[in-house]
Amino acid sequence: LGKNEDPIASLAFGPGSDRLAVGSEAGLIRLWLKARDNPTFSTDRRWVDAGKNVLALAFRPDGKVVVSGGEDGWLAQWNVPGLTRIKNPVPHHERAVTALAYSAPARGADAVLVSADRDGNVVEWSKGSITGSTIDIAPRSGKPVNAIALGADGTFLVTAGEELLAWDYSPANVEAIARALTGRQARAVATATARGK
Repeated sequence: LGKNEDPIASLAFGPGSDRLAVGSEAGLIRLWLKARDNPTFSTDRRWVDAGKNVLALAFRPDGKVVVSGGEDGWLAQWNVPGLTRIKNPVPHHERAVTALAYSAPARGADAVLVSADRDGNVVEWSKGSITGSTIDIAPRSGKPVNAIALGADGTFLVTAGEELLAWDYSPANVEAIARALTGRQARAVATATARGK
């Protein structure tokens, strides 16, 4: 992909791995497109301004939208491949947005979008959109969440930071129950999530 003058802070592949979204410390986003028959990427899109230090990116499962979150605590939605902002940014988080994740939608339901921040807040966005209403899954703990992963069916959530926590989580039951994972348990969760179980 070549050398970049502005340090990269976040990456996300779109469905099918044919598009790569890149976020920079300067608050810029760019899309790279993968060639069909070889592992090279190209871009004809300029960088677009997404605010301050893009720390998290996630593609909606249909690949038509990418969501960004950054140091300023704001989230924004961008259409793909044009990278034009769909709605004005939303300032839900008081601290930096550090992680974003989507799960594939269940039949007849919307995709699930979850965001997390440096204060330990974990939030679900209804209808898989930052324009939807929000449900606080985890209240502010003061412990930063650096990464999140949603199981394929949207009922299993793992958050990682100072602690690695697995959540028995379903959008229909917002009383998520967390349990700390260590050693062998953490590896088992990672394996199960990778296999979509």
